[in-house]
Amino acid sequence: MMKRKELCFVVALIATLFATGCQKEDDLIILTADFTEFAVEEEIHPTQIDVDNKTVTVFVNDSITMQSVKVKSIAVSNNAVIDPVIAVGSVLDLSNPMMVYLKTKQDYLWRIKASIANTDSIEYDASGYARIVVPNMDFDEWYLKDDKHWYPNRNLSAANYWWDSGNRGANILGPKNPTSPETNFVISGTAAKLKATSVMGVLASGSIFLGKYVKTSGLGAELAMGRNFNSRPVALNGYYCYHPGTIDNAKSPYANLKGEKDYCSIYIVLGDWKSRVKIDTNEGTFLDIENDPNIIAYAELSTNEDSGSEYLPFRLPLEYRNDRTPTQILIVASSCKYGDYFTGSSNSLLYIDEFSLEY
Repeated sequence: MMKRKELCFVVALIATLFATGCQKEDDLIILTADFTEFAVEEEIHPTQIDVDNKTVTVFVNDSITMQSVKVKSIAVSNNAVIDPVIAVGSVLDLSNPMMVYLKTKQDYLWRIKASIANTDSIEYDASGYARIVVPNMDFDEWYLKDDKHWYPNRNLSAANYWWDSGNRGANILGPKNPTSPETNFVISGTAAKLKATSVMGVLASGSIFLGKYVKTSGLGAELAMGRNFNSRPVALNGYYCYHPGTIDNAKSPYANLKGEKDYCSIYIVLGDWKSRVKIDTNEGTFLDIENDPNIIAYAELSTNEDSGSEYLPFRLPLEYRNDRTPTQILIVASSCKYGDYFTGSSNSLLYIDEFSLEY
């Protein structure tokens, strides 16, 4: 016959095993949680919900601010709780992917991200990145404002204002437009003509860039360079024709170049800055290609060779420095490589046409 203490132990053990068995059975009831609906304002393509990889991808135009993406509709399965809370009307910062949990009996980690898309037809490369098309890379569309300033865009609406130049600064005393449309000497349609000039004795290089001319700053300009972009292209392709002049304007730190043949420059930069890159040529604020930790990839064409009477094709393979996802893209072309430093030739002439991103 069992002693009293042994009997109590057996009873307690059975109770523990019973309770444990019930708990394990309860744990076997798995409630998965998925996003079943997700939409944002100003989207231009239906949201992609990838249940297998727990990813929500919204497709928007560059015209919206990525730090303020407003949720239009949202739904989840099994009454899951979203942590942090997201509801209709929530404003999300999707300049970088956002991580959230869907909570039932288990926690499921999801990633919400925004992709720039300019058409209703979205294509992807082998790594799953959208093949983003930058508007007007063929330079066929131009807009003349106030019969004075040429802009390399269809118009100046938020959706179409991708490119800019230094024309506003150069046109202070009258329409000079170092950057203008070219309709005769082209690969196709219309090309961009970048012809350096001098304004009040200061060099104004012909230039074109993704971004916006903010304001004239002293003898220079403040620029907001770059556009929202979150893909990883392989290269920048296009055509150019260059006629370099002899450098007749030279300032520090390139004063020693006076009298030498000028260089042109075409380059592309991908980075993960939170917003556009501020450049101020008057204050000497420039992009540090070598040391900026936000730069992900870079490629440049720079030459002082005369192209003759024909366009030359080019391909600039991007050299990636890390595996991060970009948030901004910069594409810049200039008839004077050191034009930001007021150094170059007022006779240098660069034509560019039919740019494209290779994926």
